[in-house]
Parts: sequence; C-alpha cells; structure tokens
Amino acid sequence: MTSACSGASDDAEANGSTEPEATSDAPTTLTVAVSRQPQGFDTINLSNGTDALVWSAIYDRLIVPGDDGLPVPAAAESWEYSEDGLVLTLHLRDGMTFSNGDPVVAADYKATLDLLISTAGPLSGEVGSVSSVEAPDDSTIVINFSQPDASFLDSLSKAIGAIANDTTIANEDAPTNPVGSGAYTLDPDATVAGSQYVLNKREDYWNADAYPFETVTVKVIADSTALENALKSGEINVGDVISGTLDESSGITATEVPGAGLQNLKILDREGTIVPALADVRVRQAINYAINRDAIVEGVSQGRGEPVAQIAFPDTSVYVEELNDTYPYDLEKAKELMAEAGYADGFAVTMPSIIYSQTLDPVVGQALADIGITVTWDSIPAQNTGQAILSAQYPMAIWPDGYAGPARLFGNQYTENAFQNPFHTTDDELTALLNDLATTVDPEAQIPLAKEVNAWVVENAWDAPILNSSRLIGVHEGYAYTGTTTNSFPSVALYGVAE
Repeated sequence: MTSACSGASDDAEANGSTEPEATSDAPTTLTVAVSRQPQGFDTINLSNGTDALVWSAIYDRLIVPGDDGLPVPAAAESWEYSEDGLVLTLHLRDGMTFSNGDPVVAADYKATLDLLISTAGPLSGEVGSVSSVEAPDDSTIVINFSQPDASFLDSLSKAIGAIANDTTIANEDAPTNPVGSGAYTLDPDATVAGSQYVLNKREDYWNADAYPFETVTVKVIADSTALENALKSGEINVGDVISGTLDESSGITATEVPGAGLQNLKILDREGTIVPALADVRVRQAINYAINRDAIVEGVSQGRGEPVAQIAFPDTSVYVEELNDTYPYDLEKAKELMAEAGYADGFAVTMPSIIYSQTLDPVVGQALADIGITVTWDSIPAQNTGQAILSAQYPMAIWPDGYAGPARLFGNQYTENAFQNPFHTTDDELTALLNDLATTVDPEAQIPLAKEVNAWVVENAWDAPILNSSRLIGVHEGYAYTGTTTNSFPSVALYGVAE
C-alpha cells in the first residue's frame, strides 16, 4: 500500500506558508499577467496552461506539487492506494468551506469527477482510467480504476484535482461566476472578461496565512514583448523577462528558474518508414553527435538554459547529469557513424517548421547538413502546429515540451500510441520498462524506473534533445517568486512578499 500523510512542513511547502510574514510596509496587492484568456471557470473547461493562475486561486486542489515534484497534501490531507493500484482513497481535511458558505464534503468531488468522466472535454484523457467514484462518508473519496494509472496523482495536482460545489456545479453561470473553496473569489464587478480578472482574498480560507495579498489582479497580455514592457513600466509586479535584459535602476531583480521547457529534435521515424536511414541506430547517434548543444544555448538562448541529451528536466529526480556526456559535439565521430551505416553521402528529409522551432531551424538544419543530411522545411501555420507530429508525414521534428511527472513525460513520448510517437514505433525492452513505469502508482517508486527508461532512450538515440531553457522572472521591489522546475504550475501561492 502506498500512502501520503499530511504534515505541517509538507502543507507549508505546498501552499506557500514558508513565505515571510508580511510587515506593515509589505505590498498587499499583486498584479501579474497571463498570455491567454481563460476558457471558462467551470471545472469542465479548466486548462493546465497559464490561465490556471486564475482558477487555481478559486478552487482548492486535492493535492499540489511540492518543490521536489512529489505530491503533497492540500484539500486532501492524506491518501493511500490499494496493493494492486486499482483503488485510491483520499481523506479530506476538516473545516473547508466553499465561498457560498457550504461545507466541502466528499460528495462534492465525486460530482466534480463524475462530470469530467461523463462529459467530453479537454480533460477527458486524464480520467480515462477511472471506472467509478465513491463518497462513503463526508471526508472520504474512493476512486476505482480499470488499470493502474501512474500519472493520476500528478493529474490530481492540476485541473482534475479541482473541487467544485455539488449544488452549483451545473449552474448556467458557473463559467463566469464560479463557486470554489480556494483562497480567493472572483470579483465579477471588477473583472473584464478577456482583459483582466480580479481576485479577492477569503479571510475564512483554511490556509489564509499562506497568501499575503488581499487582492490579485491577473491581466491578459498575449504579446510577450508587451508583457515585458508592462513589467518594466510597473503595470505588473512580477513577469517573464523575454529579452534577458533589465534596467538595474528600475528596481526590478531577476530570478532564473531552470527547466522551463525542452527543445527536442524528435527522431520520429525510428523504423525507417519514410526515411530508411533513421532505422539505423548509428544514424540516430550521428545526429546527436552533430549537434553543438553548448553553442546553441549560448547563441540562440542567450545562455539561458542547459544543453541536454535527455528529455528529463534539470533539477528533477529522474535527471541524470552523466547522460549529457553521451553525445559530446564531435563532427568526425558523426561522419564515421554515417559512413559505417552506409550513408557517407547522406540523405534528404523534409521537416516541419513550427512557431516554436523557428529560432532553432537554421542551426539544426546546418548541423544536419554538416553530416550530409539535407533538410527541406515545410512551414506549418500556428493553428495547425499539432499536425507536425500527428500527420506522420515527417520523419523528424523540433518539438517543445513542458515539465511533467516521469510516468506522463516518458509515456507521452514513447508508448506505442503516444501522441509523440506517430509511427507507433515499439521495442520489446523499452515497452517492458514503460509498462513497469505506467503501472507503478507510488511517485517515489517511479524514480528508478524512469531513470532506466531515460538511459535506454539516450543510448538508443530515439531522439536528439538539444536544450532545456530557463525562465527569467522579473520581480519588482517587495515581491518574490518561489516557483521551481517541478513546482511551477501557475498558482498565486508561488508569489509572495520579499524578505
């Protein structure tokens, strides 16, 4: 049986109560920005993207990610799995209430999850393994699975872990006037849909001391340059710095957060369906040796990031530093491998150019040309970005990825029917490793299994990862940002007052 029990230190870490107590001159309001407007605040339409900054203040989640990425208690103070991993029992903490005064009980989450299961929507894929939900008493939630789901706890720390009120969940105005049990309520009078969202703190919230701001304003600023300008002008208090430069006299300091996003040259056609050469591991390894990752980090990413040869994220439990030494930049070695595989004269490929890869396209194209691989680029409109992978028309593609727990990270890329495996490539040894990982519901037990998968994928060159970028967060005087690689899910809890 796998369990997690609440503790003062765990709860503090999860919900920001390690922040220093506000002094009389500390700020009591916070203004931040998101890059897109929320799709709605009913639990069916919640997103795990940047707009989660708004809804995660309105709704409690059952669990939240800790600084090490492992789940820690939030609305659920403890949980345990059955020995076979097919039953998850969660225990709600006492004393929680919704913003309308109703007590939070297990039936509320049962109603929330039942609605997600029965209604097609953006979160449907995350509840596909759930066969039924029970609420045997007011504080106990029992979730039954058709098969063990190693990613489910990670999902519970995000959108599917939000708790809605059973009596208001189906209200017509739920998308615009949500009733949650979170630290804040949405102010409908001050909110302008699509422009700004104003949140007012609930003093009766069970963990109110963890949130120093009485009012939080979230502005929608889609353009990254405009967002940075809003930070520099003081329109927002905390925000991403895109250019990498700050005027020191502005009173803004910078916090660098590693592991913001992976840029990966995905070798999709690993069985040579379109390009026979890619079925040879020596060709895939040659591609890895041909990429000068250090130079790309310095030249393209302005030094903000880490050159990597693995898809695991820096500062995480499954990241193995030594794996990055597997493919040092070595053009002669790359050419030797190409010749050994019978491709001394190279070959041609067509690759998609997507909105997220355009700065890397020229340097990757040149790296491949250096070993005789000629690239023709197909320009993919932003609205069709997914087709770069889904169409199975391209043998390779530069693709971005955000942090996910180990079961989801590797499962989404390498299982037979994964989104990022459009040619459905399998290998018996890798499949066995992935199956072990996918059915191990204990997050700590997943770590050594994920490391095995990580090492196998690097050794067999199923991809050619390039870099993992870091975020540069600008922070005005009096404010602090506490997000980490593994705990960066958009949440007001990550913003505090400076010491």
